Order: sequence, then structure tokens, then C-alpha cells
Amino acid sequence: LLNAVYIVEMNLLYYIPIAGPPLYFVHSCWLASVYCFEYRWVHLRWTSNARLDYFERHWLYFAGFGFPVSFISFISPRFIDAGVFALFFPLLVLTATIAEPKELKRAPALLQQLPVFAVVQGTSCVGLRLFEGRLRPLSRLNRSRGST
Repeated sequence: LLNAVYIVEMNLLYYIPIAGPPLYFVHSCWLASVYCFEYRWVHLRWTSNARLDYFERHWLYFAGFGFPVSFISFISPRFIDAGVFALFFPLLVLTATIAEPKELKRAPALLQQLPVFAVVQGTSCVGLRLFEGRLRPLSRLNRSRGST
């Protein structure tokens, strides 16, 4: 759910005048990094919150990690960019398994942990709460039918 909301957010950012395309590009760098590091984090059995916290503390590293494949995809025609990503993805996953991102220790406090996923988490939580309210009456109805 988080990835889907993030992709929607990323695509909406593109339509902001002047700043939209650069913001879209940075978010695509981060998305490529998330895809590549996800395999490592699952293997390490990190929770979603631990992954997001780690990502937000190493946001600059992840922007740089996803930059090459995002740049090539960004300048390629729409059909070819998917092939470019598919070509480099296995290499990036292997690279992610041995990567050792460093935190920004000398940066100002505001930049040491950038809340990249704050909007995505908020939107997802609101959506889940709305959806949860609709499921509860159905689950009660199913339980009452099963007991008769």
C-alpha cells in the first residue's frame, strides 16, 4: 500500500510548475533504491517502520544510489525506460546487499533525518482507518451467519 501511495504522490508532484519534474526525479531515485534494498531488509526481517526510519536517516545516500538508473530511465523513451530498469535491477539488488550507507552526522539537524514518507504514511493510515470502518460490520455479519 505504501508503494502505491508513494507512486501516486510522485506522479502528482510532476505536475507542480517548475519544481515538479526535479521533485519527480528525486522521488524516482528514492523509489528505485527502495525496490533494490527491499530484498536486503526483508532478509534481515526488518519491520516496515524500521525500514522507513533507516531510509529517512540515509535519504541522501539512497537518492545517490538510485540516481544512475533513474537518470537513464528519465532520459529514455517511455517503453525503453522499463527495459533499462529491468536490465540494471539485478545488479543494483546485488550492490544493495553489500552497501553500507553512512548517516549525515555533520549536517544540520533538519537534514539528518528527512521525513520522505510522512505524507505517504499519513495518507495510508487515513485510508486504512476508513477501510477498517467498512470491514467491521461485514465481519460481524459473517460471524452471525456462521453461528446460526
